[in-house]
Amino acid sequence: MRVLVEQTSECATAWIASSGLTEQVNVHLLMGGADATQWDEHPERDAILIGTQDMLLSRALNRGHAARRPRWPVEFGLLHSDCLWVFDEVQLMGCGLATTAQLAAFANKMWKPAMLTRFLWMSATLGDSFLQTRDRRDWDLTKATRCELFQEDFDEPAVQTRLQASKTLHVIKDRAKAAKILEAHPRGRISLVMLNTVPVAKSVYAEVREELPKPVGKNKPKGPQPEVCLLHSRFRQMDRERQMERLLVFLKKMDATGAVPDSDGLIVVSTQVLEAGFDLSSARLWSEIAPWPSVIQRLGRLNREGLQPDATASFWMPKTDDGNKGDDRPNAKRVGPYEKKALDSGKKLIESVIAKQTEGLAYRDALDAVLLTEESQSTLIVEP
Repeated sequence: MRVLVEQTSECATAWIASSGLTEQVNVHLLMGGADATQWDEHPERDAILIGTQDMLLSRALNRGHAARRPRWPVEFGLLHSDCLWVFDEVQLMGCGLATTAQLAAFANKMWKPAMLTRFLWMSATLGDSFLQTRDRRDWDLTKATRCELFQEDFDEPAVQTRLQASKTLHVIKDRAKAAKILEAHPRGRISLVMLNTVPVAKSVYAEVREELPKPVGKNKPKGPQPEVCLLHSRFRQMDRERQMERLLVFLKKMDATGAVPDSDGLIVVSTQVLEAGFDLSSARLWSEIAPWPSVIQRLGRLNREGLQPDATASFWMPKTDDGNKGDDRPNAKRVGPYEKKALDSGKKLIESVIAKQTEGLAYRDALDAVLLTEESQSTLIVEP
C-alpha cells in the first residue's frame, strides 16, 4: 500500500539520521511516481529498500518495472544475495504472496546465493498455509520459524500500554449518519470512517462536510469545526499527497496524550488504503463490516497506542448494490468488493467479541478468545 510505504520510508530515514548512520546506511524508496534513486550503485554499503510489491518483486523476478533491460540481471542478483526480505501485510498481497513463497523456495533449492538471504512474512492475522505450495511440499520446505514477542518484550511499559488499550465494539443497524459522527467526535483527536468502496467513501465525506456548522453572516460557525479529509486509491498523485499531508501534519502535532491541543480534531474518511500497517490511532472508528481479517486490521487503527479515552468502534452491514440483486446476476453473492458470506462471517465474529466483552473480558482478551475459534481460524487461512 502506497501510504504505508511512504510512512515507513519517512520513519526509517528519521531513525537512520537520529542514529548518526546516514553515511553508512542508505534508505531508498521504490514506488511508481516517486523520484528514482540509484539504489544499486553501492552494493557494498548497507541499505534499506522500501517499496510496493510491484516494484520490488518484479526486480526479484528479473523483470524490473521502469528499469532498463540491461539492469534486470544486476538488480536480480543484488536482491537475491545478502538480503532480508520483509513482506507486510500478507493478506493484502494477492498473487504476490504466492510469488514470495516460491522465491524463498527457489533461493533454498535452485539458486542458492553466495551470501545468505532470508524471508520474513508479517501480519496481524498471520497463518502459514500460504507456504504449502506444491514445490515447497516436494522440497520439504513447509515449516517456518514463527517470530513472536518474548516475555521481556511483554514486560516493556510501552508494549503493556498498547496491549491493554481499551476498545468498545458495537454493531449498528444502518450506516452511521454524518450528524452522529460529528456528535461523537472528540475534540483534538481523530475519528476514522472506513468504507469498502470509493463511491460510498466520497458520499460519506460529502455528507460530513455538509453537516459541519455554517457561519451566520459575519459570525463564526457555532460548534466545533474539525478538519475532514478523504483518502482513497483513485486520487491523482498530487491530490493524494495533499490529502495525506493533512493527516501526517495532524499526527506530528499529537502530544503525549494522543491529542492535538487547541484543535477541533480530524475526521478521516477512507477506503482500505489505511487498513493495514499505517501507524494511526483514532479515538472513534466507524466502519462498514468487512471480512474478518480486514476487521482486525481496522480495529488496529483504533486506540492503537492506548491513549484514546472511551475508544469506540461502530460497525454496520453495507448495502447490496441494486445491480447485484437477483440470483442470476454475476455478482449476486458479492457486496462491493467482498463475498457476502465473508461479510456475514465478519459480522458474526464481531458480535462474538462483543459478547465476550459483555461477559467482562477486556478487549484484547475477548479478541484473543475469538481468534482461537474454528470459524475465526478458517477465515484467516490464505490459500497458496
